[in-house]
Amino acid sequence: MIRDIKEIKPNENDILLIVEEKPARHIRDTIERSFVPIKKVKYEKEKYIIYSM
Repeated sequence: MIRDIKEIKPNENDILLIVEEKPARHIRDTIERSFVPIKKVKYEKEKYIIYSM
């Protein structure tokens, strides 16, 4: 669980993108060309990846 936004977003000018962990591989490849995966989180029953730019 994330307690403080600074845990995942140290720079206030960063862009965050939260994506469900199970997208198709080509979608994940496209996202990862522009964003860096920084943390995996679980919310209720789903898993998500938080990306930063």
